[in-house]
Amino acid sequence: MSKPTRILATTVALAGAVALDSDLAHADKRVTVCHVPPGNEANAHTLSVGEASVGAHLAHGDQLGPCFAGCGSNPSICDDGNACTSDFCADSGQCGHDVVSCDDGNACTVDACDPAVGCTPVADDGAACNDGNECTDGDGCIGTVCQGAPIEGCCTTDLECDDGAACTIDACDDGRCANEAVDCSVPDLCNAGFCDIDGECNATPVSCDDSNPCTDDACDGTLGCVHTPNASCSICGDGVLQPGEECDDGNGNPFDGCDGCIVVDITPD
Repeated sequence: MSKPTRILATTVALAGAVALDSDLAHADKRVTVCHVPPGNEANAHTLSVGEASVGAHLAHGDQLGPCFAGCGSNPSICDDGNACTSDFCADSGQCGHDVVSCDDGNACTVDACDPAVGCTPVADDGAACNDGNECTDGDGCIGTVCQGAPIEGCCTTDLECDDGAACTIDACDDGRCANEAVDCSVPDLCNAGFCDIDGECNATPVSCDDSNPCTDDACDGTLGCVHTPNASCSICGDGVLQPGEECDDGNGNPFDGCDGCIVVDITPD
């Protein structure tokens, strides 16, 4: 009778071992997640959840692994809902909120900020300002634009001084226009310099004709026009003193002349 008893005990022991192994095989697997409570992101904390619930946690915004200190695992928790601050997560894990600059660089606006919408510049109508134009005076804000009254005759660039003439040099000098004629003069006295219709300098020969048939007309580049008496006319004979004639009678009466080399004195009426 003792043999069956031993067999029964052995069977019971094996059955218990199999049951234990079965329980271990079906034990719930645990996974670590960072749980972010909806609507309370700042209260994120680490949880150990069963294998079967991992998917649901991730679907609700949780993340695999433990939560890190501060905002490092979820920078969005730093949003303070204020449009006038720039929100960020610092390396330390702490949220930061810098004030947004609403300076638009326009002297004719009052720079303001509404937490709900952000920067809200408002026109500073009538405020003093500087429009940056040297040719205006009494600058002031008209709405959001800085404007001044033009100063008559003032210029800021050479283009403003263009008089439409090809032969002038147009320039803005110390706020005033200057239109100087182009200098086309030449040192050669036998040529006359001039500015053409295209604004270019050119030169043309001068005329030395003195309308006197008794002289030969010529030009010297240094001396200019030269008139030399010629042999075609009598030195004395036309009653009028000509270049080269020596008929001055020595008195103060003008219009000395000669006729056949006889000195005559023409007294004016």
